[in-house]
Amino acid sequence: MAIDIFCRVVDNFGDAGVCWRLARQLAREQDAQVTLWIDRPEILARFAAPGAAADVRVESWEAAAQRFVARDVVLCGFGCELPPPVRRLMATPGKPPLWVNLEYLSAERWVDGCHRVASPKPADGAIEWFYYPGFSPATGGLIREAELAAERAEFLGGDRAPWLAARGLDSDPGALRISLLCYPQAPVGELLAELSAHTPRPVHLLLPEGVAEEAVRAVLGRALPPGQRARAGALTIARFPFLDQSAYDRLLWSCELNFVRGEDSWIRAHWAHRPFLWQPYPQTAGTHLVKLDAFLARMLAPEPASASVIRSAMLGWNGAAPFVPAWRNFAAALPRVAPNYQRWAASLEREPDLASRLCRFFAEKL
Repeated sequence: MAIDIFCRVVDNFGDAGVCWRLARQLAREQDAQVTLWIDRPEILARFAAPGAAADVRVESWEAAAQRFVARDVVLCGFGCELPPPVRRLMATPGKPPLWVNLEYLSAERWVDGCHRVASPKPADGAIEWFYYPGFSPATGGLIREAELAAERAEFLGGDRAPWLAARGLDSDPGALRISLLCYPQAPVGELLAELSAHTPRPVHLLLPEGVAEEAVRAVLGRALPPGQRARAGALTIARFPFLDQSAYDRLLWSCELNFVRGEDSWIRAHWAHRPFLWQPYPQTAGTHLVKLDAFLARMLAPEPASASVIRSAMLGWNGAAPFVPAWRNFAAALPRVAPNYQRWAASLEREPDLASRLCRFFAEKL
């Protein structure tokens, strides 16, 4: 099966990260011939481990006007509009490519009813199918590679210290290791103040380049370049350069708590089987809080005893409740709520993954 994926990088590289993971999995596990057409191909070098690009043909978005040839499936990442020459081919008489729009991930209930729905275009009769990733069997599932659980078990079963030390991410014995990836709207200043002055054990915070720079400058009195670390009270902050996707997974596996954002890091935090606090992409009119509430309703339904402390912490992290008291309760309960996250992730791992479901859908419609 030949699949052409189209991706535009909106911001923060999240769209590209998801499309790149999916493209590689379709090529490696589903034996598909995959071409990724992307408007910023240069950023893939930041996601890809050495040799990873061999599975997928990468083309620039602009080249599609001259080089695109209709094949089996055209997959649009997150509602991006196809280049005009490619869009016209979707209405070709006879048998045009199957046109599928891979939507953003959401736990909202309406997604179940919109998944796998066809949208005929009145102007030319082309048919676009909407495909929704999701958390229920009625949706398209989540990105999860077949070998991921085995890789995680092998990594956690060995000595992680050399891997962490090689990247400047090692910490003192007994320290609470936390990774932090967030948007600027998160109350990072309050978090850093809590971690530096109000924690019963040392904290080692792993922070990627370009994230929370103002908050770090405020607590340290200076900027912290990648590759350096600094201390403020009980808090040690280690700033690290951008990691490829495989390394980022291992970072999440190595931490006791992960702050994540958007879509890609959010799902990878699930597969780490560690507690996490999620920040949806901030939107106007509080739409992101609706998405957060829908997710929490699904995740916490089987765990009523821990629901309040997890919900309050995530609401506080997203500005919908006071953060500091919610954080203190959550931090104190961290060992108790950790199994809840593990059970939730395990329940999702029993369902087929996104790439497998997509390929069954393609075969059904072609």
